[in-house]
Amino acid sequence: MGKEIEKSATKKVLTWMVVGGAIGAVLSSWLAPKVIAWYFDPPVNIGVNCREATEWAMTRLQTAQFWGTLVGAFLPLILAVFVFRSEAKKSTI
Repeated sequence: MGKEIEKSATKKVLTWMVVGGAIGAVLSSWLAPKVIAWYFDPPVNIGVNCREATEWAMTRLQTAQFWGTLVGAFLPLILAVFVFRSEAKKSTI
């Protein structure tokens, strides 16, 4: 019974780690572009302002990260459905 408790505790810790990592990734993907755009805005007028270009690039980065996350989340789900269906058909034959 002690090994079951250890496995349960390990599973809980790993689950919390994955959830925390996902939350951290989402927050950094959302906040980092805003911080970078703020950082590249010069405090004085020097004749060159990169803010618009930086905001455009960061928006494109966020869009790419969104679609990458969406595909990364749902592609394995779709593949798993097809694999389980084919395994179910093989087991009934």
